[in-house]
Amino acid sequence: AQWGKASPDFNQVSGELTIEADQLEEQRLLSRLSDNPNLRQFINQSRMAESQIALAKAEAKNYWRLNAGVRRFEEDNDYAATFGLRIPLGNTNRNQGTISTLRAEQFAYDANADALHLDLRIQLSQLIASYTRYQLAQSNFNQSLIPQLKQAVQAARKAYQSGAYSYQEWQSVQQELLDTQVALLDVQYRAQLNRIELERISGLALSN
Repeated sequence: AQWGKASPDFNQVSGELTIEADQLEEQRLLSRLSDNPNLRQFINQSRMAESQIALAKAEAKNYWRLNAGVRRFEEDNDYAATFGLRIPLGNTNRNQGTISTLRAEQFAYDANADALHLDLRIQLSQLIASYTRYQLAQSNFNQSLIPQLKQAVQAARKAYQSGAYSYQEWQSVQQELLDTQVALLDVQYRAQLNRIELERISGLALSN
């Protein structure tokens, strides 16, 4: 659905779940929030309302208009110069209702844009913090927990072979390593979902 297709034209996909070690540039991501499509829509609507307000004000102005021309009289085949002065009468507050309505709409668009921008900033900060935690968790798995468990598995295998460990004890250590590796995969998977959401909100393609 994301690619606009009803069915895939491939049999399998491959990828790498490893989390990037580089720190995310929060200020760079925050600076791109104005390009968020939902936020941009409110901004464009506000600008359109501003243009409509300017037009309504222009139409409401009372202009004195002077015109001149030449008039031909058919009866005596004569010509005469003509001058005209138009002085608009009526209420000078014309279009005030329209202008007030447009200003209210513009205020609503601006308020919605401000609220959405704040919400996006909060979401972005939370996502960056979450991704940082995933980075730390992956580092802890790869540099501490899994190496230690691999050594424990080797030691348990030797102990089993020498008769110091039962098969169940050896298997228990192996299962602990497997569970830890699965936990690492889960952290990496959640980090990738987190990364996708960061890209969606900021509109930036984060480096791989």
